[in-house]
Amino acid sequence: MSRGKEFLHRVHEVLGEFEAAVRRERGLFGRSVARRQDVDIARQKVIETIVQVVKEAQEAYPKQ
Repeated sequence: MSRGKEFLHRVHEVLGEFEAAVRRERGLFGRSVARRQDVDIARQKVIETIVQVVKEAQEAYPKQ
């Protein structure tokens, strides 16, 4: 798998986890703090992954 595809794959994975957390949180009545925390954790993981991918992409594809 090319480096770029690997980056995209990682972003897609964490976005999928985030979307699943949002569906769980919205799908149940009486939203609990735990479900909201799951969404917050998943959102933070998306942000951290994107930042890491950008850093790695800058190292892998330096400006010429």
